Amino acid sequence: MKAIQIVMKGDERSEEYAYLSRRSFQRAIDDGYLDSIETFDAITPQSEDFQDHVDKYVWSKSLMTLDINSKNSKEDHSPTEKAGMCSHWELMRQQGETDDKFWIMEHDTWLIEERYEAFKLLSEYADNTLYANIGLFMGMYCMDKSFAHWSHYMLTQKDFPINCGPYCVLQRLFRTFTTKHLELPEIDYYGI
Repeated sequence: MKAIQIVMKGDERSEEYAYLSRRSFQRAIDDGYLDSIETFDAITPQSEDFQDHVDKYVWSKSLMTLDINSKNSKEDHSPTEKAGMCSHWELMRQQGETDDKFWIMEHDTWLIEERYEAFKLLSEYADNTLYANIGLFMGMYCMDKSFAHWSHYMLTQKDFPINCGPYCVLQRLFRTFTTKHLELPEIDYYGI
């Protein structure tokens, strides 16, 4: 599979992190465990279409314990938090439109040399899964077309609330997909 890396174009730190990240994955590319790493221009609060992206989703107050118990608890996600999530949700939408599964990576995802053998094993395993997350939180993950399409549909058409960070939202979507959607009698998902 190829990887698509979220990078803030023109941001010196983001571009430097992405460069270092790609260097850390070069062995995986050379050995054929990763086809390539392409760049996705991150959605930022300064993006022309930022508000169009934000308006697609239902943003709710965070229900995460750390946020609820924080002295700085807030009613809404910051524009930067929303932009980061919108970048992930846009790549989710794109994955839902193609049979060619790809990794989604953040700009600062790093392949530690000592974990290379584990990466090889996990990358082979991930090719045949609905969803695989082998990075820290949203560092590196992939979804198959049906899960990605269903998830984006839930976020944009069924008012699935974004009431925590992107990792928790994706985990909730996956649990809902596997416990509610796949068990519907009209669904025959590869015999599962």
